[in-house]
This record gives sequence, C-alpha cells and structure tokens, in this order.
Amino acid sequence: MNIHESEHNTLVNVLKTKLRISAALVLIISLYQGMVSAQKTDLGSWWMYSGYNRIHDKWSVFTEVQYRSYNIGKDILQLLLRTGLNYHITEKSSVALGYTFLSTYKIESDITSPFAEEHAIWQQFMYRYALPNLVFEHRFRAEQRFINDLRNNNGDLYKNRFRYRLALAMPFGKENLEPNTFFASVMDEIFVQTEGYWLDQNRIFGGIGYKFSASANFQFGIMNQTFRFNDKWYLIFALGWNPDLRKTK
Repeated sequence: MNIHESEHNTLVNVLKTKLRISAALVLIISLYQGMVSAQKTDLGSWWMYSGYNRIHDKWSVFTEVQYRSYNIGKDILQLLLRTGLNYHITEKSSVALGYTFLSTYKIESDITSPFAEEHAIWQQFMYRYALPNLVFEHRFRAEQRFINDLRNNNGDLYKNRFRYRLALAMPFGKENLEPNTFFASVMDEIFVQTEGYWLDQNRIFGGIGYKFSASANFQFGIMNQTFRFNDKWYLIFALGWNPDLRKTK
C-alpha cells in the first residue's frame, strides 16, 4: 500500500466516523424533540416481543406479541398476537403467510373486556440487505381484516389493507451488525386501505438498540402514530429473539 492509498483509507475512516456521530446526534435530537412533544400529551407505550424461529434451511415460524397501553404501562389500549410461516427464498429475501388477533379496549383504566376484536390473514414479502455501516429492510404486507364490534353485535366488518415498512439499522463502532454491538434504528411504515380515505395510518420510529448475540436483541425508542385527524406518541420496548432450532448434523 502506497502513501496515497493510506491517506485515502484514513480519510474514508474519518468520514465514516463523522457520519456515525452525525447520525447518532440527529437521532438523539429527534428522540429528545419527540419526548418533549409527547410530554404535552399523554405518552403511551408498546411492549413488544417478536421472533423468527428457524426450523429448516428454508422455513421459519414467526411469533409476535404486543401489549399497547394508552399511558406508560397502564390503561391497556390493544393486545396483539401474531404468528406466521416464513419461506426463505434466499438469505436476504422471504415470503410469509400468517394470522393476527387484535383486541381493542376503551381508554379507561377500569375496563376489563375489549370492545372490538380483529382476526386477520396476512401475506408478506421481506427483503433485507447490508452495506458497510448500514442495514436495510423492506417489508411489504397485505392484510385481510375481519373486525367485530362487540358493543353493538353488528357482526364482522371486512377490510383490505396494505403496508410498506422501511427499516434502517446503523451499528456504532463496527461495520457490521454483529453480536455485542450497539446500533441506531429508524423505521417508517405506511398503511393504505381500500375503503374510505386511502391513508389508514403512518408510524415513524427512532431509537437505539443492542444486539446481544446472533439470536437476541433489544430496542428502545419513541414512535409517532399518525392517523388522518390525530396522532399519538409511544415509548417502544422491543425484544427480538430469533433462535435457530434446526437440528445440527
């Protein structure tokens, strides 16, 4: 390696470091602004678990639980249970078919039963790839939703919905998102429906995470959920557990 190549590599490393620091500062400022804004209203919370349980080179089982509260840790708003079967086309791409159960409660602390329940079938395509210092994930999902209003016994309301999510993860101090690594995480997901106004909702998230091992990670951050006429801020606590259950040869 000659002197010019060495100087070039040094400059590249310096620029990468500055980019990481700048991105981290932007994320911290965004989180702070979100927290300040959220303090003006009721700040809710989402407690989440999700896992891709690998059972075969081409197959995995997806499991997810979400406890959503209108205020932090209390006043349940929604309980979501989701499962699905994934077929891994390649190490970067997969398709999935699954089922979701969602119960929704009134925003009252003394409520003990939901006023609405949803059963949904969903199909999904996901593509994930990594660049130096950055991991991209694209997720496309279609949902066929059967919503039952338990208050009026009006039966099921059927709706179609389509979702696209872009998620980015940037490891701190390392080029790859490997075990024992802190990382910044940013996500935006748009929901489009075929009935009524086209935009159902949008969710934007920013946070930090830590990858404990190849199978476990934790993320903490803040999310804004925007509907047509209102929005709300939530703290997000998300545990990811992706065990490899394939039998070793």
